[in-house]
Amino acid sequence: IRSEREFSTMLQKLPTLDVQDDSLARRILAHWHDVLGPCDVASHPYQYFYCDRIWPADVYARMLQLLPPHALYRPLNIKQWVNASGISTRDKLYLSETLDRLNEEQSDFWRQIVLALTSTSFKDLVFSKLKEDVAIRLGIAPDDVVSAPVYVGISLTRDIEDYYLKP
Repeated sequence: IRSEREFSTMLQKLPTLDVQDDSLARRILAHWHDVLGPCDVASHPYQYFYCDRIWPADVYARMLQLLPPHALYRPLNIKQWVNASGISTRDKLYLSETLDRLNEEQSDFWRQIVLALTSTSFKDLVFSKLKEDVAIRLGIAPDDVVSAPVYVGISLTRDIEDYYLKP
């Protein structure tokens, strides 16, 4: 969730997402409603749900094939995530700033991913499941969460060595 200023900047850099064929985005959304809809929400130590295979298998395979080139990523924190050779080991790519620098096949594909991830349908699905904790984060009543205006930034993070998530 970003501030209004960050959102305005992002919108200025975001290529038009009105595409003629949004069938991939629609298929991804239908998949999410099928797999996330029935997921139970746990509430301890915070609200969460678990889902295996969040992406349709063919879409995930294409994601791996069509990852943007490493040169488009920027170091996340060169002082913290760097190897002995001085190379950044954790980099980030903001799709909103990069779609127009990808080849046509990559751009078309990632545009569909952005459409799905930024859809009202997906936001409503996730926010309705996690409304108690989202309400705390946004400082609003849980019943107001689904209608809350939020701003989404889509990025890819690339970790090339020694990165792990703590339990």
